[in-house]
Amino acid sequence: MTHNTLAAAPGLPRPERIRWLEQYDWWLLSALASLLAVGIIMVFSASYYEGLLRAVPDGFYFLKRQLLWLIVGLAVFLVAAAVPHRIWQSLSPAMFIVACLGLIAVLAVGTRAFGSQRLLFGASFQPSEIMKIVMIFYTSHWLDSKGEKLRDNNTGLYPFSLFTAFVAILLVLQPDITMAILISTTAFALFFLASRNLRQLLWVGILFAILIVATATLYPYMTERILDFKESFADPLNSASWQERNTARAAVRGGLFGAGPGQGEMKTLWVVLPWTDSVFAVIGEETGFTGSIAVVGLYAVVAWRGLSIAARATTLFRQLSAVGLIFMLTTQALLHVCVVLNITPVTGMTLPFVSFGGSSLVTWLGAMGVLVNIDHTTRTQANP
Repeated sequence: MTHNTLAAAPGLPRPERIRWLEQYDWWLLSALASLLAVGIIMVFSASYYEGLLRAVPDGFYFLKRQLLWLIVGLAVFLVAAAVPHRIWQSLSPAMFIVACLGLIAVLAVGTRAFGSQRLLFGASFQPSEIMKIVMIFYTSHWLDSKGEKLRDNNTGLYPFSLFTAFVAILLVLQPDITMAILISTTAFALFFLASRNLRQLLWVGILFAILIVATATLYPYMTERILDFKESFADPLNSASWQERNTARAAVRGGLFGAGPGQGEMKTLWVVLPWTDSVFAVIGEETGFTGSIAVVGLYAVVAWRGLSIAARATTLFRQLSAVGLIFMLTTQALLHVCVVLNITPVTGMTLPFVSFGGSSLVTWLGAMGVLVNIDHTTRTQANP
């Protein structure tokens, strides 16, 4: 009797059906489904006005595109969940090379938008979104293959730093500084989780600080963002910065229960990119403090279940992959929320599963599919 086919579950005898249900983390799946539902509702609400302003007015323009990407993403999720994670592990070096070629292609022939060159194929595909997931699997595979050699700088830290720096440089050249920091931080967090060498951690921390200062000097807009944040941090509602002031005002206008879905006003003229970079501000205005906390709670559930999966995993690759995915997911979500609340400088990070964007939605759903497969494998091995 197979327990992998979802369609077969309703016809199973009751004991077998219960056993099949126990092979999946329904807390995780329920939280993901809830975030996707929130995303569809908020993308429609936040983008309807913008859709009417297009050359061919269509208030449903962004919603239809997001629904299409959701269908593609769910298909990718099911494939990733069905394919044994060992295959993704073995393919990770090839996937890493392809992802690097994608970043190089962006620099050569990419589409420029909002001051950066990050997109391919007519602004419909962002290779960095692929790289951030591939980097986790490749890093986990590389660390798993090294074993105790990680503690030797010549075979561990130095080569690891080289290929991580290569990826970061390709991202900085776009420029996509925040993505470069997010990917590099996640990669080195996994490195030290595997090596457990505090001296290496200290040296990399110092190097990181130097490189961030150097990058801020190279790209003046980073310094401007930091200065804007410093000026608006004490009183964001009256900040001189348009983006900081209006996202903060939108987030607090909802009060306890919000104005109601579709009833927010700030998204029409005042909030920058409310369907992507500032979608949490729309959530705050339309669902209030209660809805905002509920959305944050959904990410907390995903993090809790993801770390539980990592704790139960029986191989280093499974452990590192699960931790890496959860670390990057929660960090990205936290950065998005903190930017809206003026707790950190503007980063341009989208809210995973909620913000508009096909590349992000499909890759994150694929990543969660691999996480589900890791969990399923661990459960079936424990209870064959």
